[in-house]
Amino acid sequence: PCPGRRQSCAWPGHEEVTVTDPQLVARALVGDALVRVKLLRNRGHVREALALAERHALSWPRQLALKALRADLLVRVRRFDEARALLAEVFAENPAHQSALIALGDLSSVTGRLEAADGAYRAAAQAPGVLGDAPHLVRRHARVLSRLGRADEALAMLDRGIAARLERG
Repeated sequence: PCPGRRQSCAWPGHEEVTVTDPQLVARALVGDALVRVKLLRNRGHVREALALAERHALSWPRQLALKALRADLLVRVRRFDEARALLAEVFAENPAHQSALIALGDLSSVTGRLEAADGAYRAAAQAPGVLGDAPHLVRRHARVLSRLGRADEALAMLDRGIAARLERG
């Protein structure tokens, strides 16, 4: 979006809204792009999701959430060096970026660096403004703890995650 460009949109049951702030328009477009890439990934279309993420990266090369998502996808297709490079870029700007920490945990786990994976998942659970008991994070972390021979700790973590989610409703 260019400065001063107008973006109009409407949702069912709502009036049309015209947004003139280019940063708001850009954030909305990036958000839509991330959702589409994640939907493809979650449906098992990892290579297609990566191709779409790479295309979006041409438009938003500095967007950290997109870099972290691309790193996650690169880990899934076993392009580890590229994933490491993207993660380094994210951590240079935000060392506590939760999605990047999870991707680092995944990278460390699949490459057999289980202690590093444990550390990355612990850091992701403590990242500011996030739920440390998010199911996808708890499952990954518990799996690594189990592989490290710390099954009791893994089970306790899973139990705490379940209890926290039940408490929140």
